[in-house]
Amino acid sequence: MIIAITTFPGGRARAPEILHWCADNGFSPSDVRLPCWIDTEHRTIRLSKIIPVEGQEDEDFPEPQTNAQGLPLTVDIITPLLVDPPTWLTAEASAA
Repeated sequence: MIIAITTFPGGRARAPEILHWCADNGFSPSDVRLPCWIDTEHRTIRLSKIIPVEGQEDEDFPEPQTNAQGLPLTVDIITPLLVDPPTWLTAEASAA
């Protein structure tokens, strides 16, 4: 099944779960531009990772490099799905 995540649902109540799930899969939500796609059959996550400004101090909240229009520069990556998404995330994404 492919799950498209267009927002991180649940607001502040679900934020700790999202942070742990992202960290367990090797990335931070602050590194990523949505949408992302989780492929549970092939065990991959496809996402756009923000290209940070080099030499910045705050690694947890990277300042993105931007293009001439001021939009963040990203690179598309496919990373292994190490930990399945929470069931509530799967259900909410499927319902959308």
